[in-house]
Amino acid sequence: MKKIIIFIAGVIGFNNIISAQSIVINNDSLRVHFRKEKPYKVFEYYDKNHFGLDCEKLYYDEELKSYLLKWLDVNEYIDYKIEKYREERMILIQDDEFSTVRIKDYITNECKLNYDSICSIPELYIEYKEKTVDWLVGKEKERLLNEREKIIVPSSIIVLHAWICYPEAYLIIKKWANNRPFIDKYGDINSYYAYLLKMNDPDTQKQCDDVIKKFVETNGYSHDPVDIIKLLEGLGILGNAYSIEKYIEMLPVNRKFALVTYEENFVFDLYILDTLLDLFEYYGIEMKISIDKNNLRNYSKEILEAANQLVLKLKEKEKYWMDNMPFNNK
Repeated sequence: MKKIIIFIAGVIGFNNIISAQSIVINNDSLRVHFRKEKPYKVFEYYDKNHFGLDCEKLYYDEELKSYLLKWLDVNEYIDYKIEKYREERMILIQDDEFSTVRIKDYITNECKLNYDSICSIPELYIEYKEKTVDWLVGKEKERLLNEREKIIVPSSIIVLHAWICYPEAYLIIKKWANNRPFIDKYGDINSYYAYLLKMNDPDTQKQCDDVIKKFVETNGYSHDPVDIIKLLEGLGILGNAYSIEKYIEMLPVNRKFALVTYEENFVFDLYILDTLLDLFEYYGIEMKISIDKNNLRNYSKEILEAANQLVLKLKEKEKYWMDNMPFNNK
């Protein structure tokens, strides 16, 4: 659970999981970068250096909000990719093997000129070298614009926004999730729906509820156990009130699963009870009695009471952004 605990903290890393050594950047430091650089240049710097951000503080900072929402703008991302492409081609064009092939292609096939004649005049060759880069960049830009509807911004950006929970970001992610299956062909929750579950989207919760309801009604026989374990792990990463409620709902499932990834049989309810205890420790929920982890079922009542207490605590913690969500303002 350590990795999950780190991940669901109030501070989230650009690379999805913040390590103990990660530096949390304050809002003013981030502001300085945004005021000097283009949005995706700022992202590149922080993403590369594994910094973290305080999501609640970001939520209330209107200036930074305007900058961070640009990371969800596909046009901004395309502009960034084109700029990066140009930088890369400017380096590659200095390589004789690359430049000879590309420049000759441009001069001969695009400009319909004699390559040898251009090469014989150094100044002219340098000019066409630069024009070749412009030509290559133009082709790449055309390709990206034609594929605009398929282009996805980096996943770490969507994760960050799923934790900040701006209402504007919620609507963008909700749109991107449309017409995608809730569970993909590999048994995983589609990542967009995982983000929406973090943001408490009612429609996505309904889809998750249906899966869990059937699983509980059949005592674990409705779905491949591996898929349900993936769902459990996904809920654990969310670390919100909804995920704890789903753990509680699944507690009646006491089936044993024989999984190759576990040395012993995987006992479903014991896994959930143990996971809840880890979460209690992180969130500061104190058990009134000492727990013997070798006999967890004997403490089911006490653990359930503490889990309900944690749900209330997390709902209170989510209130500041939940009140502004579009689905709460209809």
